[in-house]
Amino acid sequence: MQLSPLLLALLVLVATAHASPVTRSLTQDEQLQQARDQAAAQVQAAVPMTPEMQAFLDKYKNTQIPSDMTPTASNQLVSGKQPALAAPSLWGSAPSRPTVSTQGVSLMNTFARYSAAAYCVNLFNLADWTCGANCQGGTAGTNDVTSVWKEPSAFKSLMAVNDNLKAIIVSFRGSLEPQNFVADIRLNLVDGPSRLPNLPSGAKVHAGFWDTWAIGKSEVVSYVKSARSRYPTYKVFVTGHSLGGAMAVLAALDLRRTLSIPDSQLAVYTYGEPRVGNPTFANYVSNQSFEISRFVHEDDVVPHIPLRSWGYAHHRGENYEINSKVYQCTTTGSNEADDCSNSRVPTINIVSHLMAMDVVFGPWC
Repeated sequence: MQLSPLLLALLVLVATAHASPVTRSLTQDEQLQQARDQAAAQVQAAVPMTPEMQAFLDKYKNTQIPSDMTPTASNQLVSGKQPALAAPSLWGSAPSRPTVSTQGVSLMNTFARYSAAAYCVNLFNLADWTCGANCQGGTAGTNDVTSVWKEPSAFKSLMAVNDNLKAIIVSFRGSLEPQNFVADIRLNLVDGPSRLPNLPSGAKVHAGFWDTWAIGKSEVVSYVKSARSRYPTYKVFVTGHSLGGAMAVLAALDLRRTLSIPDSQLAVYTYGEPRVGNPTFANYVSNQSFEISRFVHEDDVVPHIPLRSWGYAHHRGENYEINSKVYQCTTTGSNEADDCSNSRVPTINIVSHLMAMDVVFGPWC
């Protein structure tokens, strides 16, 4: 019997299908591990992998997120999110929002480098401003560098002046122990006005963030006071990554009150900043007129903790990086943009926390 050409073609297709190996879809855990590995490869390609940096990266790769931050609790991560985002994407998609201007991205990159420089373990390199890529580009010309390192606490700050930028810079380092940072993130909210008298009644701040800032506060205030007396027209930029970003917000409010810095001469640039206080605190920060940028890189987990369901909220200023573009996620008060980084659920890639644009945070210099 002679088979028709069409039937022959169908038989070939069926045989080919049966002969091909079955491709198994990756589980969510496997996708998350893949995302971590990709982020780690980006870090390794971007900076010299000194022993200190490799150990730092390994800690991040091996950090286990607590059970209440796993995919099974992703509904907690976005409590109150918009119904349209009920099934968010692991990999995310670009929001329908304007991108940040080239000049704006350039400034974010500059202060990301200042935030990264605070991790430098060689204080002589910082003093000479020879700490590699973070001491070049937009940060070139930095002088009068002073470092404050309060061991064994998590407080480390660098302060400097940049005549090219007409800026006084205060930069805070993040935590070198990601496991401890994530595990301790549920520390209590404490009364804000008793610590920052300008805060409204009912405002609360994260106890650990405030206590860490308080450890080195006097040295920072002294430096900025002296620098402002010498450079009265310069703007004060307070910046930091991770825990350092949380401290930057509190420090900016404290410096403004203590030294009577006008809002027009104050700016805050943070990277991977966790939620710092409750909605009353976030609303207060959002309503101030000083410049504030809260940068979030891709699926970084830290900006999503402490959880909103624990009584925390973010202030305004989110700038969300996805697929190498930075989007301006404008909000008001304690509202959060659920179509920007909050759409990345579950966002538990802690290795992504180490990057912002082409800047890598960690102890290399």
